[in-house]
Formats: sequence, structure tokens, C-alpha cells
Amino acid sequence: MLFSVVVCTWKRYEEINEVVSYYKKYTDDIVIWDNGGSSDEHIENKDGILIIKPSKNVGSCSKFKAVAFTKNDNILITDDDIVPKNGLVEDMVGFSNKKYCDLFALFGRKFPEGGGYNHDEAQRVRSKDITEPTKVDFLGVLYFGKREFFTMDFKNTQSVYDDVMLIFLQNKIKQNLSRYIFPTKNYRYTKDMIGKYELCNQPEFYSKRDKLAKAIYRNDTVVIENVLRGGDV
Repeated sequence: MLFSVVVCTWKRYEEINEVVSYYKKYTDDIVIWDNGGSSDEHIENKDGILIIKPSKNVGSCSKFKAVAFTKNDNILITDDDIVPKNGLVEDMVGFSNKKYCDLFALFGRKFPEGGGYNHDEAQRVRSKDITEPTKVDFLGVLYFGKREFFTMDFKNTQSVYDDVMLIFLQNKIKQNLSRYIFPTKNYRYTKDMIGKYELCNQPEFYSKRDKLAKAIYRNDTVVIENVLRGGDV
């Protein structure tokens, strides 16, 4: 299967060569969107890699903007805090070939009735913790799917809302779009996965995402359009 890889990074360079070297075994189309601006000084072999250093840090929304620079119809988008292990791509491709769903990931959440995104452990699903594919409402960390589900206009959406707004934009393309977490243990988190600059440490991170997730569930176009224009919930 041909696929492109997008890596979004912000000054997490210690293990980026391990990430890049792994995916180079499977694709010659890797795009690194570097919000930190120094990845080219740390990557040892840049063959087959496009490094984008934007003049403005647009946050984690950049991982979806980067898809416009990829070549293939299948796209893997990964955060820089996920280090693949041998067997990850095989698990991913094997799951994709079963045609379970439209999109799948290493991490997700099940939303309660009425929508909502919060810190409830019962909502959270990780690939390493499951043995069977698990349907979820929200995907994160590492995504895989067709490029049409990632090349959407987030307009001025604040980065704290990007993954939640993705749900709304994807559902406009395809109703009843299915999202799953696939089982695999072939990955690990970087040593500095959670730092003080992480989104989840921003004030009101969970409450803001919770409000937007509920607005999407209600199809509250006033709230949704305000967020797309760069406003708050």
C-alpha cells in the first residue's frame, strides 16, 4: 500500500531520527511540519523528506495543512511524541485491508450521550490496551485514512479545537463516517511526551473541547461558525 507520512513537531527532536528512519522503510513521501524551526539541523538523512518551516506557528492544526504537500491518497499523520516499533505499519496495513472503517488511530475517545470531551478515563481508548478493534467518536495521536478526510479548511480555528473540529468537517464530507482504534502494541511514547507546552496543559483545555464537542453533537452552527472564524466557545 502506498501512503504518505506527515509528522508535526515543535522542538521535540531527540528521537525524531528514529521516527523518520522507521517510516522511510515504507514510503518515500514524508512531510515534516516544523513549528519549532530546527528539525533540519537534527535529521541526519533528509532524502525523501520535505521539511516545512512556517513563518507563523499555527499549532497542531498544521498537521492537517501539511497533507496538501503529500503525494499519495492514503495518509498517515503522527504527532512527534509517538515512536513506532517494528510491526506498526504491518498492523496498520493489515487492519486497513479488512475495511473496518473510514479512519483509524492509536488513540480515541467515546463520547457520552449528548456529546462531550472530558478527562473521564472510561472515554479513553488506546491501541496498546485493546485486543479487538474499538469504535470511537474522536481520534488522535496517529491517524490513518484517505486524504479527502484531512484536506479541509479549518479557517482560523484555534489549535485547542483542531481535532474536535475535524469531526465536524469530516462528517460534512461523509455522514455516518466510522472511526476505530486498531489494536497494536508496536509503538511507544517519547521520553518527554507531556511537557509544560502541551495542549492538554493549557488552561480550560478539556472544558473548551467539551463545549465544542457538545455543540457539534447539537449541530449548533452559531458556535461552530464562531470557532471556525477564530472565536471561542
